[in-house]
Amino acid sequence: MDTAIRTKAGLVFLGPLTTAVPESERSVSYQDLDALMHSGVQPQGIYLRAVPHQVWRKWLNRTRQSDWWSLPVFAEPALRDAQPYVDALCSVERAHEITEGMALRRQMLPDPGDVLGLEERLLYFLYERGPQTGFRPLLDRDSDQLYRYPVAEQLACAQESVSQALEELRRRGLLRSEGLVDRTRLCSGCGSAHIHFVDVCPHCQSLDIRRESMLHCFACGHVGAESQFVEGGALDCPKCHVHLRHIGVDYDKPLAQYHCRSCQRSSVDSMVQARCLDCARTSTPDELEVREVATLMLSASGRQAARNGGVGEAYPPLKARNYVDPQGFKRMLGWASDIQARNPQFSFHLMRMELEHKGLPAQQLSPWQITELLDELAVRLNAQLRESDLITRVDEHSLWVILPYTMPQGLQSRIEKTMEKLAEEEGEAKRLALSVHLRSMEVKAMNDGSEAPSASNLMRKMQADTLQEA
Repeated sequence: MDTAIRTKAGLVFLGPLTTAVPESERSVSYQDLDALMHSGVQPQGIYLRAVPHQVWRKWLNRTRQSDWWSLPVFAEPALRDAQPYVDALCSVERAHEITEGMALRRQMLPDPGDVLGLEERLLYFLYERGPQTGFRPLLDRDSDQLYRYPVAEQLACAQESVSQALEELRRRGLLRSEGLVDRTRLCSGCGSAHIHFVDVCPHCQSLDIRRESMLHCFACGHVGAESQFVEGGALDCPKCHVHLRHIGVDYDKPLAQYHCRSCQRSSVDSMVQARCLDCARTSTPDELEVREVATLMLSASGRQAARNGGVGEAYPPLKARNYVDPQGFKRMLGWASDIQARNPQFSFHLMRMELEHKGLPAQQLSPWQITELLDELAVRLNAQLRESDLITRVDEHSLWVILPYTMPQGLQSRIEKTMEKLAEEEGEAKRLALSVHLRSMEVKAMNDGSEAPSASNLMRKMQADTLQEA
């Protein structure tokens, strides 16, 4: 049902009705999520009553993937295992207070339907909940990075990387760390925190080493493992064969050392290897990426980006004459869609260009290198685009273009050649690691030409189709 014609309500309740449910809550209580979604009611918050674990998890996941993704969800204190996933385990009175406060903050934000990317949804979600709320980490042995952010994961669609989105927001200063929880070390190859540390021989990297007492023969000066001196129950030097009777007279015992049974060499210290249990990559501990695990909260810049309509506002404009800011681009796309619905002769296409990495981990480009290439690509597109074409940028990796009265096939071919030339000029490594993914669609009215699709729906559909193809 279209949310525009739904009856607005405050806090609603999900779960079986019992005799203990107050009369004031019965009119806004629903047996399950399907009953609520078909009721014609637009809730401002959802309160979960005591239901089995698999039931509330299913309801919560469906809510976060629906048009109600930003709504606060509360649970009875009895649902203790729901605490990492809901806004709060609290009383009904407290849930009402939080819901009313969020409704006021929501008035300062764009419509949730205009929020496209995962990074925008994460900022929007936190802004609604106030400055004291953040994404809290949860220790999970099954997680690649040992810690995960369950609430942020619920907001992600298929193929969207929560860890990358959170790290990018933190790197750009839109999220800040609050309260250090732990410090992990990640594999430099696959990013996994499942690392096994082993002591090996510093000479041959063999695992077969033993810490043994060492003997020093005074007669010839030979130093070796005590096991090398044992002969028939007595101590004899393996080099000069002198019988060692008295410690301090014939021999002494220096500090214990590691003895390798593979190469027969000894060393005071062993060598530590870090072995990734996921990709089998071997490295030294100082080659691992150190990551601090903390609660992630909105920074001042993040709050400003959320109020301005999305994370795209935090990116510098491209060096292109046809560039418009993301919000202006959405307005122009919506305007063009309305014109097409009223005048079918008006035709235009929407195109999305995304930079992709296809090389090995060693060939991956840094964020600033990607930004430079995207800027350079936008400059070169000026020669391919007409004055009436519009281009914008909503994240670090992708460009969007409106093409009035233009068939995209010819432009797509020219863009691919431009990208190939750019990559070749940037060097072999970048040429191997970088490619461009292009997707376009002709925008047409829906429902037999009577309804113009909104800009947000058009961009969201194209983004979802791109993720399915990946």
